[in-house]
Amino acid sequence: MVHLIVALSLACQNPEPPKPGKHHEHLKAFAGSWDYEAIFSTGAGSSRSTGTSTETMSPDGLWLVMDTRASGDVVFWGHGIVGFDSSKGKYVGVWVDSMGDYMALSEGECSDDGKTQTVWTEVKGAAGKPVKMKQVSHLVDADNKTHVMSITGPDGKDMEVAKITFTRKK
Repeated sequence: MVHLIVALSLACQNPEPPKPGKHHEHLKAFAGSWDYEAIFSTGAGSSRSTGTSTETMSPDGLWLVMDTRASGDVVFWGHGIVGFDSSKGKYVGVWVDSMGDYMALSEGECSDDGKTQTVWTEVKGAAGKPVKMKQVSHLVDADNKTHVMSITGPDGKDMEVAKITFTRKK
């Protein structure tokens, strides 16, 4: 209810809603129905998972809405929203999933050609302390994309913790 009141108040102050621009076109290129394979790296080794992700643009063209599900024995679901905040000049997002009890907020940028998004997100580390995670999503071509997540390792260098390879469903 409070959100509706705030939205109505803002609409009265600024009756002209924002229009999608080049940043939203970049997001639109990532939309689609995807199969994925994920490889997760931990101190104890690595694990694999497969699943699907459905990513659609909101009706106003401002937000990419993502719904992800693992298939097989792994119980996993995730939901995220990414957009471009014109006042910050950055891409912003939120992600929740079945592996955490918090909302991960992200901020970042996109390459000029729109094919590579790099965002930073604060997540809970193994000890429950906040950890900065770098996430790089790359559109390889119209039917393939990757998503690589890394954290700063003990040596101060990026340490890859997950790589997800997406293939567009035909």
